[in-house]
Amino acid sequence: MKDVNAQDHRRLLLNTVIREHVERVIKICANQQQAAEALGISRTTLHRWIKRWNGSKISEEEPQP
Repeated sequence: MKDVNAQDHRRLLLNTVIREHVERVIKICANQQQAAEALGISRTTLHRWIKRWNGSKISEEEPQP
């Protein structure tokens, strides 16, 4: 049981770091296309992540490239 809780905690921390990084990159870039390029992902993936994050808690979402 302890391993599962630790794994969930690590996943939550990683998802939080990813989301915060993406949000910072979006603020720095002129538009979402440039942000996606800076992140090394497609604009479609960026839009999908934003849509998920806007409608749910971070702990429930894992970005899928």
